[in-house]
Amino acid sequence: MLGRFVRYIEQGLECDIVELKGYSPPLRDEKLLEQIVKEILAVANTGRQGFILFGVNDADNRQRGKEPVPGVEQIYSDDEIERRLNDKFMQFTEPPVKVSYRSYEYKDKKVGVLTVLRSDRRPHMVARNGAHELTRGKYYLRQGTVTGVMAPDDLRQISLERQSDKKYMTLLNFTHPFTETQISQLEQTLDCFIEHVWPDCKIELDISASFEEQIRHLVDNLGYEAYEWQDVSRWLVSLPGLSEASAVLLAEMHGRMGQFPTIVRRRPSDKKGVSDYAVEEIINLSEVRGRARRTGALDMNM
Repeated sequence: MLGRFVRYIEQGLECDIVELKGYSPPLRDEKLLEQIVKEILAVANTGRQGFILFGVNDADNRQRGKEPVPGVEQIYSDDEIERRLNDKFMQFTEPPVKVSYRSYEYKDKKVGVLTVLRSDRRPHMVARNGAHELTRGKYYLRQGTVTGVMAPDDLRQISLERQSDKKYMTLLNFTHPFTETQISQLEQTLDCFIEHVWPDCKIELDISASFEEQIRHLVDNLGYEAYEWQDVSRWLVSLPGLSEASAVLLAEMHGRMGQFPTIVRRRPSDKKGVSDYAVEEIINLSEVRGRARRTGALDMNM
């Protein structure tokens, strides 16, 4: 699971769906708990699944001298923490926002991952007044790394999105990061929402070691369950540049999905002297395979 978040943990990075907190889940600290309520409301109102990583300080806190990964205390089991947090969030969010919680080993520490589950009941608001941070009736939204009060235009946009039947897709990118423009290209072409992009960086492989073992570990570390891989229409894949690695990766994914994924091809462009990449083609490999099988069958019957 933590494989998706390693670069966030190592560099103290945050984004619109990943928030870092240097402390343990606040089961007793009401002020911190109310801050977390704001965060989960803000993420839930994006319509995407999001994550709060506990026991990890962001880049700003690291610059102030805080330990990068202090880790979390393991007083309660993960199931107990999840139950207690959901009980609290049920009280403070309307409609209720649901979360899951699991902790993972990171070097000699534990990192807690709170997953804010994707919601089809947004917008979510503060259900009751708190003692510190919360005011009943307020709506929050996360934009970039900032959580703010939702504007009327944001509420109208959510209403329009709820009427849409667009599917949510996850882009598995094993090469150069995608830009916002490229993500928009994909969403427009496929008429979808790109919910997540993992790991969104060029993978480094040891060319003197087995590619099969390295690729299997890479895919395992994404943290998806077997049933999630079976939802083939959910996935887009941007392959690594090394052809042998791409071949092994496709074989690994075919074994988990039961068929080949859809892949994205980008091409270099040069707009106004600035080197960039543009989305050139989206290739459904299962359809390619199907056409090839039909062609082969025709040839055998001739």
